[in-house]
Amino acid sequence: MLRAGTFPVWATVCLLAAGCDRLGFRSRAGGDGPAQKQPESIEVSASAAIAQTVPERLRATGSIAAVRSANVAPEVNGRIVETYVEPGDMVQSGTPLVRIQSDDAEQRLAQEQAAYNEAVANERFAMAEAERYRNLLKTGDVSRSEYERFKAQAEAAGAAVATARAAVAIAQRELRNAVVRSPFAGYVAARSVTAGEFVSTTTPVAAIVQLQPVKAQIQIPAFEAARLRQGLSLTLGTPSFPGEQFRGTITALNPNVNPESRAIVVESELPNPQFRLRPGMFVEAQILLDEQRRVVFVPEEAVVYDPDLDASRVFVVEDGAARVRVVEVDRRPGAARPGFVEVTSGLVGGEMVIRSNLDELYDGARVRRSHL
Repeated sequence: MLRAGTFPVWATVCLLAAGCDRLGFRSRAGGDGPAQKQPESIEVSASAAIAQTVPERLRATGSIAAVRSANVAPEVNGRIVETYVEPGDMVQSGTPLVRIQSDDAEQRLAQEQAAYNEAVANERFAMAEAERYRNLLKTGDVSRSEYERFKAQAEAAGAAVATARAAVAIAQRELRNAVVRSPFAGYVAARSVTAGEFVSTTTPVAAIVQLQPVKAQIQIPAFEAARLRQGLSLTLGTPSFPGEQFRGTITALNPNVNPESRAIVVESELPNPQFRLRPGMFVEAQILLDEQRRVVFVPEEAVVYDPDLDASRVFVVEDGAARVRVVEVDRRPGAARPGFVEVTSGLVGGEMVIRSNLDELYDGARVRRSHL
């Protein structure tokens, strides 16, 4: 009979053995009884765990935002007679968005053009008269005062032409302004008017958002602000494109601290030639700081994860045998060496880590290294 509060030693040993067996800490050789045949060695590929000094990384989250956006309003009052775009359409700089009724502008342009043509004709006649009187002055057939009078008329006619030309330019601009155009390339986020509505110069007709480039706005705890500066490199990942990394640098640091979140906003401008990144997308950022740290890297295929025990392990070669090392790894995106996993504890660097035939291995298994 067992005394209350005690646990049999044999039961403890069994539980420990079972746990070790789950992690690969088991040996298939040895034991009591007659000598057993030594198992054949398993051929494996192995490579050295790499110890390296890399920049310290600061992780944070944020979202994509537009570098430039505009609520486009007309420059003339009038009634909308036609719309050319729908929300989601891609537009170039100068693409027509809507057209405003332009009957008055067309009539005014015709009037100003007629006035200009008349002014040009008057100028030609006045200049011809001034030239004729200049020649008569040379022969003494007219007085200088008469010549000066016609010369002044020619100059006034020239000024009238300049005034008429300016009036034509204004009328042409008003007619052009009847068509509201996109101020830059981007996409139509909203169109707020329809045909038949009356609009003024304060009425937005469409919202345009530029998508090339875009910027990431990242929330950083205020106490980390001293570690940041413009020009630091960063990588971004987003659930919208799993496994992909977008690279940039810090282009702006907002000095204001949000009183609720106690965070500052860091911005990074990113190229977006295919318009894949859209405003509002969630991003995870890793900022490479000026500080350095020492880490160990092993090939991704060398790490075995046991979800039941929530532990990762690797096999290392020691004296011709495979030995288990329980490790902690950082699998988050942005590793300094693509194809490798960062080991944060369990290895010091230089160990020969096995990366093949892992399903055949156990702690103490005899191994021989392949030369491939």
